[in-house]
Amino acid sequence: MTQSLVWAEVDLDIIAANFRHIKRLLRGSTKLLAVVKADAYGHGALPVARTLAKAGADYLAVATADEALALREGGIELPILVLNTGLPDGQEEVLVRRDITQTVCTPELAAAIDRAARRLQKRGLAHLKVETGMGRLGIGVEEVPAFLRAVASLRGFYLEGIYSHFAVADEDTPFHNRYTLEQYNRFLEALASCSNTGRGRPLAHIANSAAILNYPQYHLDMVRAGCIIYGFYPRGDDKERRLIELLPALSWKTVVVQVGGVTEGKRMALLPVGRSHGLPPAAREVLLAGRRAAVVKVELDHCEVAVPENVEIAPGAEVVLIGRQGEDEISAEEVAGWAGTITEEITCRLGNLPHVFKGGSGAEGSLY
Repeated sequence: MTQSLVWAEVDLDIIAANFRHIKRLLRGSTKLLAVVKADAYGHGALPVARTLAKAGADYLAVATADEALALREGGIELPILVLNTGLPDGQEEVLVRRDITQTVCTPELAAAIDRAARRLQKRGLAHLKVETGMGRLGIGVEEVPAFLRAVASLRGFYLEGIYSHFAVADEDTPFHNRYTLEQYNRFLEALASCSNTGRGRPLAHIANSAAILNYPQYHLDMVRAGCIIYGFYPRGDDKERRLIELLPALSWKTVVVQVGGVTEGKRMALLPVGRSHGLPPAAREVLLAGRRAAVVKVELDHCEVAVPENVEIAPGAEVVLIGRQGEDEISAEEVAGWAGTITEEITCRLGNLPHVFKGGSGAEGSLY
C-alpha cells in the first residue's frame, strides 16, 4: 500500500472488462483505438496501456510526442497515434525511429516526416486530421485534395489514416443529431478525395466514445474509445446504460489526520487533501465510516468535513472522495457536477498523486 496520505486506486481488471464490453459493440473488422492521453485521464498511462494491450487494443492515442515516447520506453509496442500536431525541430526523427504515428495538417509537417524517414530508411507514419465542425485542429475538407497532391511524391511519408472528431455526439437532440450527420457527410467528402489518389484509402476514423455508443453506423474502419474505457458514460442516460455496462475504475482516498474542532455545532475532521491535490473548492461531501460527511471548507492542502451524528472517528480512518465505502458511493461524475466541469477534468487532476493498482498487469499494491 502507499505511504501517502492522499492516493488514487485503479482497478485494471475493471478497465479490461470495460474494454471487452466496448469491443463487443463493434463489427468484426472495426479496429479499436484506446485513448490514454493525459496519463490515461489520471489513471496511469503505462499500467493502463499494458492492460489494454493485453486485452486486445489495436491502437493507442496520446496527446503529445512525449507521452508516446514514455509509452515506448515502458515497453509498449502497439501503434501509437499522437493527436496533437506540430513538433519541435528534430523530434519527427525520434518519432519515426520509434514507429510513432503523427497527426498532420500541413504539407510542411508531412515533408519534415518524409525527410526523417528517408534518412532513417523507414516509413514515416501519419494520420491526416480533418476539421469537419469541431472548430479546432484540422485541415478543411476543401483543402484535402491540395494536401494529397502536395504529399504524393513523398516516398518516405506514409499516410496511414485520416480522421476527424464529432463535436456534439454526446448530446441527444434533433439539432445535435443533425449536426453530427453533417459532420459525418463532410468527412465522407474528405475520404472520397483520398480514394481518388490511386494509393488506396487510408484507415478512416471519426467515432469518439459518444459515437461508439450512439452512432454505430459511423464506426468506419476504427473507433476511438476514451472516457468509456474508464467507466464514464458520455451522455449518462438510460439508453447508454442499457446498451453497455461500464464500471468506474478509479477511487480517490485519504485519511483523517485530526478530529476535534467544532464549527456551527458540528464536530470537525481535518483531511490532508485540498485544492493542490485536485479537490474542487465546490466539493460538497466525502464518505466517512460509510456515511456522507459534508465538506465545510476546502483549502490548499487541507479540508474540513463535518463528522456525521453518531459516528465515532479517529485519526487514521479512511475517507473516500471518489468511490464506494459501505453502501454509498460518490462518483467522479457527481464531483464534476459540483465543480461545474466534466468528469475527465476531475480524474486528470489526480495524475500527480501516488497510484495503487489492483489486478491486470499491476500487482495489488504497486505504485505509480
